[in-house]
Amino acid sequence: MSSARSHHLLLVFAGGAAGSLARWAISLGFESHLALLVANVLGACLLGFLSCRLLSDATRAAVCTGALGGFTSFSSLAQLVSVDALMGTGELTGGGATQPVLLVEAVAYAAVSIAGGLLGAYLGMGKLRRAAR
Repeated sequence: MSSARSHHLLLVFAGGAAGSLARWAISLGFESHLALLVANVLGACLLGFLSCRLLSDATRAAVCTGALGGFTSFSSLAQLVSVDALMGTGELTGGGATQPVLLVEAVAYAAVSIAGGLLGAYLGMGKLRRAAR
């Protein structure tokens, strides 16, 4: 592996650790489902903002792939929605493992999460366009 690739690998690793810790910190202030929604929408907004900028390969590796990749989590969204809905219990309604989750609630949460992420990315890109004027 070339030294540049090794350097980028370390940047992705360090950024991923920082992003994961930031998502964990958000989870301390919100219920699980709300923390995930906040992290995913905020991360999409930041990624939208950064994707329109001319970033170095090293910065893109550390921030976009590493930090924002660790901060946002499609796999947690999929787990929260599919497993909890299929099992009929979970965190979507805020009741922990004793309160039933309806499939409609799970699908609605997924739709809000995806739409929020798309809107966040769009707003992030728009902020950059306005700042460039």
